[in-house]
Amino acid sequence: MQREFQVTNGYGPKLAPQVMREHWTTFIVEKDFKFISENGLNARRKDREKKEKEKEKKKKKKEEEEKERKKTIEKRNLSALLIGLVGAAITLCAYSQTVISATQCITIGLLVLMFGLLVGEGLISLF
Repeated sequence: MQREFQVTNGYGPKLAPQVMREHWTTFIVEKDFKFISENGLNARRKDREKKEKEKEKKKKKKEEEEKERKKTIEKRNLSALLIGLVGAAITLCAYSQTVISATQCITIGLLVLMFGLLVGEGLISLF
């Protein structure tokens, strides 16, 4: 099958424009559109509508996935914050030395803080 470029190269610069103009004016003519209309041919339009619907469906699915991902990140960040606050509170208990020794408070508090960091980074999941 030859394309316009090959056709124009084959005829040369003088004859090619004339050959191509003849082709362009006779390739699809008014009677072709009349035939298409009379026979109700509209498959291209339906195909395009189908593709547009599929594209819209994919877009909605992607938006829903993004929304769900954001919710998960928010939950994870909130959990990490709460765990961090608990760890900080335990660490601060070292100053009062009321329940356990200062060394134990600092150790437990730091472990809880590390746990909060792991949750915040998504390495540990609470859900």
